[in-house]
Amino acid sequence: MKVMSLITLRLLAGAFVFAASTVAAQAQDGYLNTCEPVDIFDECQDLALRYYAGSAPFPYDPERAEALRSTVLKYALAECGLDFSMTDSCGKARDLIVQRYGRILPSTGLVTTGAQELLALRDLTEIGCDQSNPLACIARARFDYDTGMLLYRTQIARQSGDDPAEVTKVYEAEYAAYLGKAKTAAQLYQTRLNEDCNNEETSTCVLRDEMKQLLLDLETNNLRASSVLYPSFLDACLQGQTNNCVKLVSNIATLGLDHLPENGDAPQVVAARFERECKAGNGPACFSVALLLTTQERNSEDFYNLSCQMGVPHGCEAVAWQAYVRYSEAPAPETLAVATSLLQKACNMGRNVPCHVLEHLPAN
Repeated sequence: MKVMSLITLRLLAGAFVFAASTVAAQAQDGYLNTCEPVDIFDECQDLALRYYAGSAPFPYDPERAEALRSTVLKYALAECGLDFSMTDSCGKARDLIVQRYGRILPSTGLVTTGAQELLALRDLTEIGCDQSNPLACIARARFDYDTGMLLYRTQIARQSGDDPAEVTKVYEAEYAAYLGKAKTAAQLYQTRLNEDCNNEETSTCVLRDEMKQLLLDLETNNLRASSVLYPSFLDACLQGQTNNCVKLVSNIATLGLDHLPENGDAPQVVAARFERECKAGNGPACFSVALLLTTQERNSEDFYNLSCQMGVPHGCEAVAWQAYVRYSEAPAPETLAVATSLLQKACNMGRNVPCHVLEHLPAN
């Protein structure tokens, strides 16, 4: 890609980010609660879906839902062109634009509403891939298929009397090339991170092992094969990085407790470690036990309560939501008071969803 076109694309991307940011800020000015950048993708998307659906206690409010979604898009676009990110920002931005406007249609092509936004994002994924962001490379590999661009191009070829199969061949070659770039970038980061990990930098070890997991995803296309229980994930979880607890429990649920792995820890070993650490007073471990019980459809409330008492925000959010459910099933001043108190605690700990629930509850 020529330098001038890169500069043009950067300016275009910057304008796109600014536009999304401005719309989101203007739309949210009048709201009591918005969505702070804590778990920005998951929380904001969750809230947007609740306002779109109007699921109690959330009112049906498509404008507010769109403002929240714009907040997510702002962050996704800002991160998509970075040289390194493990949040799949490019993929999330693509999904958000497609959710907002739909895919590019063969009948309307590049004048389809949202097509120009998708083209700008496509260029951003190329910039991110050129800067060795492996997830940007993966997003670029899948982009034309996921957005309808491939179908549009085959339609154009057919209308022009060309062979649509040739368009597909070009796409498949590009797909393979971008996946190759993703593998190279992941291997490069893994090598760079090894030295710092050997110096016992937990966060660096997590990133290194995320690269390993990404490489397994690329090489095997098998969820069970790539669901490795790396010791670094466990260390980070027990040190308070709740996202790594969620990652471990998700992998255990994929593998099954009886799985005997070739790499990493066995699910039974990790589950037993969670139980021991919880008994010793580790809040994230108690939260992880609760998550495991939830995946097994067993009673998890006691462990969510323990994790909340030990200061785990996600645990307090789970407890607060359970209290809200009890209030919704039996509305009374007593159940409302309990739910309000727990929701306020989770809100004060930085969880966004409880803040919104509080906004829509009746006053005590």
